[in-house]
Amino acid sequence: MTDLSQTASTTESSQTASTPVSDSIPTPPHIPHTHTSPAIIQMLKNLPLLSILQMNKDIEEKNAKQSWKTFNHTCDPTAHPKPGSEEASLISLDDINLNRFHVPFFAASFPNLIYSKLAKWIADEDIKDKLKLKRKPADEVKLSAEDVRIAKRHCMNRQKMVPWVVGVPWQATFPQNLFDTEICITVPLPFFLNKNLNILNIEASTLLTTKTNPNPGETKGNVILDIEKLSTCFGKELSLSCSQWTEAAGNMYLFQKERDEEGTCKAHSSWYNDHFCFYTSQDTKDELYNAWKSDELKFCQEHWAKYREFDASCYYQA
Repeated sequence: MTDLSQTASTTESSQTASTPVSDSIPTPPHIPHTHTSPAIIQMLKNLPLLSILQMNKDIEEKNAKQSWKTFNHTCDPTAHPKPGSEEASLISLDDINLNRFHVPFFAASFPNLIYSKLAKWIADEDIKDKLKLKRKPADEVKLSAEDVRIAKRHCMNRQKMVPWVVGVPWQATFPQNLFDTEICITVPLPFFLNKNLNILNIEASTLLTTKTNPNPGETKGNVILDIEKLSTCFGKELSLSCSQWTEAAGNMYLFQKERDEEGTCKAHSSWYNDHFCFYTSQDTKDELYNAWKSDELKFCQEHWAKYREFDASCYYQA
């Protein structure tokens, strides 16, 4: 579960995962993989759009393999003696080219080259546009006959399809209601099991929800998942087996990684990386799971309440 943060900036910045052994171990210097010199950076900026898309898709696929290799090494270093290498940074798209992807036919002109980070940006921008339309009075919104047909029939396209990559297992995806819920209440670990994430994605609009109290300065509360009621079928804290905990921990780390602010030196997700790695690196994690799982939950709850930095000495003492 080593933190190999991916960025789309022309100045490469990735983070090296810390191993919870000693706070005195120095962090090895990062070696750029893509932006290796000012001359190379300038050349990357001058590449045609087609070349940038092809390179970014290739970089993403290689990064996914290395990230999975590192995760396997962290969970079982005996069976997987070598961790994956650091991620390479993506090549950034300038604002002019990026904004062109707002136009559907422009994105459709690059079949099989819309890599996942770009697809996520397109989807987020599409959601923003739809929310703006909802806020406008009906008489201000003039849709063409084709737009009406698309809206009424909920027409689909293949723009957001994810390519199959040989050797790379299923990657968790997280619906928006999970992010909305996490802002108001902590989402329990069992919700991040693969089977439960599938339910959250497939049945998102039919799941039980509840409304929060308005935040200071707001008049309306937020609609979030009803954690208490959903926990009866998704499972409650401390109900997981050790193997289920490992699966859910990996997915929760990826979820928190998506909540990181880009360009920050210290990622929010690094605490989860250090926290989960402490337990997955223990030789007796399976045999002593019932003994340490309560401590693991306690440390999580303390972090949620006080947002303190990771301290390995507290874990060793426990």
